[in-house]
Amino acid sequence: MSKAAARHKGIHSLRNVEAHESPEKGVPSGKGQFIEYLMLTLFREVQSLREIPVLDIEQGIDLYKEICNFEKSLIERVLLYTGCHQVRAASLLNLKPTTLNTKIKHYRINLDELMASYNAIFKAKGLNLSS
Repeated sequence: MSKAAARHKGIHSLRNVEAHESPEKGVPSGKGQFIEYLMLTLFREVQSLREIPVLDIEQGIDLYKEICNFEKSLIERVLLYTGCHQVRAASLLNLKPTTLNTKIKHYRINLDELMASYNAIFKAKGLNLSS
């Protein structure tokens, strides 16, 4: 079963979730934890829906610039997902923590701003989804 199908099944089975059941492997079994899982899943999906800029091919495309923009965006999303925990983010990106830190500095990613976004989204609601 694909992840999307499993998520879809999980959403429809929300009403039937009991403490000992798990709609999908790796999904928390309690109702409260399952709702947190659904919120995180929805947040990740929304983050992935960033508008793709229309490129003017006739004017030429700077491939290096576009790759850098993609890499920066990906790093920011993973950092946001992990609550700015660099070691966990590096692991998810299959990078060494020192390499990730170098990229954070290179792209001038503001960890304080990312953490403020994370806190505004999750911690304000009493959720800690990065643990």
